[in-house]
Amino acid sequence: MNGTILVADDETVVRSMLVVALEAAGYRVLAASDGQEAVDLYRDHADEIMVSLLDLTMPRMGGDEAFREIVRIRPQAQVLLSSGFTASETLRGPGGERPAGFVQKPYRVSELVSTLSQLLHPGIQ
Repeated sequence: MNGTILVADDETVVRSMLVVALEAAGYRVLAASDGQEAVDLYRDHADEIMVSLLDLTMPRMGGDEAFREIVRIRPQAQVLLSSGFTASETLRGPGGERPAGFVQKPYRVSELVSTLSQLLHPGIQ
């Protein structure tokens, strides 16, 4: 297994596709339907989660706010943000932390898996 990934997306089809694809790539996946659920899952599994993939636009709590809450729990947390809109260069956590990256929707699962691999295993291509 390659590690645990937290995926938060309010679109059921996207979330389900990510779970299947990332599990097929060897990851354990925890899935959330909104930012608040993602923060709750992160709080419960912070020592297991290697990367969180958060959609920016979700009900209850968006990915930007969830990112800030996650880095409050663990300042060194690795978070990838995702959106159909362009990345916000100004998004920062409460201590000035930046997300580990941004994935523009729509994206290919193979590109996401490659990004995760580079993030989790730098220097291995």
